[in-house]
Amino acid sequence: MRSMSSSPRIIPAVLETSFDEVRKKIHLVEDFAPWVQVDVCDGLFAHPETWREPDLLNSVEGKVKIEAHLMVEHPEGEIVAWTSVADRIIVHYEATDVLESLVDTMEHSVARLGVALCMDTPVEVLRPYTQKLSHIQLMGIAEIGGQGRLLDEKIFNRIKELRALYPSATITIDGGVTLDTISSLRDAGATAFVVGSALFRSEDIVTRWNAFNDTLSHGTST
Repeated sequence: MRSMSSSPRIIPAVLETSFDEVRKKIHLVEDFAPWVQVDVCDGLFAHPETWREPDLLNSVEGKVKIEAHLMVEHPEGEIVAWTSVADRIIVHYEATDVLESLVDTMEHSVARLGVALCMDTPVEVLRPYTQKLSHIQLMGIAEIGGQGRLLDEKIFNRIKELRALYPSATITIDGGVTLDTISSLRDAGATAFVVGSALFRSEDIVTRWNAFNDTLSHGTST
């Protein structure tokens, strides 16, 4: 498995109700994106319900690495099915009562574990895991499960608080990441950025991808 890079990176987000659409979007970005995040919603913890048949990902050939963002209640019941097809699995702190057990179990798994926090969850809840977690995902929007929503300004203080708690962790922002917000998110301490509609709804995905990376490199918005 590829080692985690310390440099800022863009992760395309795929949120679809059918596997055909999931595969189509992965193929759109696999030639230039090292990672793709597949969003998985159960219709309970997050709406709407999406495609969630991990075995089908075995049919996707290519260089891209997959991280599964499980926006589902009790992810401990589904995580094993994703470990064979995903390089990283992200579960929500709010969705499970056995996070400590998951952290310990996944420490020996071929798939890495990340933990996501919803906007209203204090970052302090992760303090017991500071020695074991290397990847934390902060939701940048209040209502998860959709794309195209505006960034919540509270995220900037949350990034700074989490960076103070986790000086060397990868901090990913998911939701509200655009060309207008990504530089400020980086400056606050974020190191990775999940981009959905701002990438896939563009007329030229490659040009938009390059614009995101140029913005990160030069610190300006376009």
